[in-house]
Amino acid sequence: MRQEDSSLIRHRLRTPRAAAIAGILFSIFLITSQLLVWISIPDNLKGQAAEVIGHSKSISLALNLLPFAGIAFLWLSPWYAIA
Repeated sequence: MRQEDSSLIRHRLRTPRAAAIAGILFSIFLITSQLLVWISIPDNLKGQAAEVIGHSKSISLALNLLPFAGIAFLWLSPWYAIA
C-alpha cells in the first residue's frame, strides 16, 4: 500500500467522526437552549412579568447558546456533502 493511499484512508475515517461530533454538539446546544426557555417562561401568559424577569439569566443563557448551535450545525452540513 502506498503512503498516499494510507493518508487518504485516514482522512476518510476522520470525516464521519468530525460530522458525528458536530451533530452531537448541535443537538446538545439546541436541546439545552430549548429546555431552558421552556422551563423559564411560565405557562400562564396572564401571569406577572416578575416571573419572567426572575428567570432572565437562564433565558439569556438559552439565547446565547443558539449561535453555538448554529455554528455546530453549519460545521456539520458540509461533511454530509462529502460523505
